Amino acid sequence: MNHLTGSIPPNIGKLHKMQALGLLGNRLSGGILSSIGNLTLLFNLDLSSNNLVVDVPSSLAACQSLKYFTLSNNNLNGSIPNLLRNLMAGAMSSLRAHS
Repeated sequence: MNHLTGSIPPNIGKLHKMQALGLLGNRLSGGILSSIGNLTLLFNLDLSSNNLVVDVPSSLAACQSLKYFTLSNNNLNGSIPNLLRNLMAGAMSSLRAHS
């Protein structure tokens, strides 16, 4: 836990070689940026335990290497795009709502 606040920086999608992104347990707000879909080598994405108002962007389906995807304990809303559902079928994922 780093106590980061604010939103996920828009330039994060430029880190093309990133394989793991763990921003869990902070105070991040806003949504998941579609630019995260540019991280095609991403293996692990953990955004749990923040204050994200989450609409899961369909661009995450481009992350074909994604095996661990966690959004638990956020303010989930909307639906999971069909393309992403297919990807998540082979990934360990946690999308529990904020409780």
